[in-house]
Amino acid sequence: MRCRVALVIVAVVLALLPIPSYAAGPGEVDGGCGVNSGGDTIAVECAEPGSSGDDVAPPPPKPRLTGITSPPERCVTRPAVAADGWDPADYGNIQASGYSFGAAVGGGVLRLFANGRTEQVFSRTCPGRDAEYSWVDTSITVQDVIDDAVGRASRAVPGPSLELSPSPEAGGIVNLGLWLSLAGQDPVTVRAEAGSLWAEATVTLASTSWDMGNGDVVECDGPGEAIVDTETLDEGPCGYTYRQSSPDEDPYVLSVTATWQITYRSSGGSGSTGTLDRTLSVDYDVDEIQTIGVSN
Repeated sequence: MRCRVALVIVAVVLALLPIPSYAAGPGEVDGGCGVNSGGDTIAVECAEPGSSGDDVAPPPPKPRLTGITSPPERCVTRPAVAADGWDPADYGNIQASGYSFGAAVGGGVLRLFANGRTEQVFSRTCPGRDAEYSWVDTSITVQDVIDDAVGRASRAVPGPSLELSPSPEAGGIVNLGLWLSLAGQDPVTVRAEAGSLWAEATVTLASTSWDMGNGDVVECDGPGEAIVDTETLDEGPCGYTYRQSSPDEDPYVLSVTATWQITYRSSGGSGSTGTLDRTLSVDYDVDEIQTIGVSN
């Protein structure tokens, strides 16, 4: 069964909270109800409540992702505040939609669900764009937002991209120095927000560990260093020199583990959540060049 509730609001009240009072933010579910407006009338069309007789509230929204950029876009988020004289009783008949309205501390607007869940409406203004409105579950904590930002940033960290000289395709030569480095390992910063709560997580490449496949391991700060002189026989600052060729038809397995440091700052403070590793392995064939001297 579907129900339709018509609410007639005078124009001055419409001007108080035209969007956030009735419409969910982008990508959010508005209590199972759709909203159509025309003139001074807002019609709220609702889905049938659950079989238990209680109205069904939407699942808690996740903190919004605002970008994987460095630095992230800077926006201002604040509680949406109604003008003086706003009265939650003006919206009492919206309870048929699965919730009623209430007043938050400071004049903000709440919507109260029958199952005890409470949401508050926030406005978000970004440079060059109109304000956006969204409802945020009041049970969300700053730690929830930190965890969300850290998780998104961690998942965005790229796998290692080798920048070796000589390359794995060319293979190495005994006594020829290698330059060990990774390419495209820039820091990743993600900002997540839930109303006035926010967190920025940054993941930065801290070190690399190179397993040369013969029992030797090279530890380097950061991504290493790409070759700067293609004529040199010396190994790079992050480098290695094989002294023995790899067995015939059995190349060394060269592995690099990139260790990333995770830090955050938020509306509740800053800190570190540890490290994460990304590993890549490739076959690396090393040959030995024999030279023959001829006397005069």
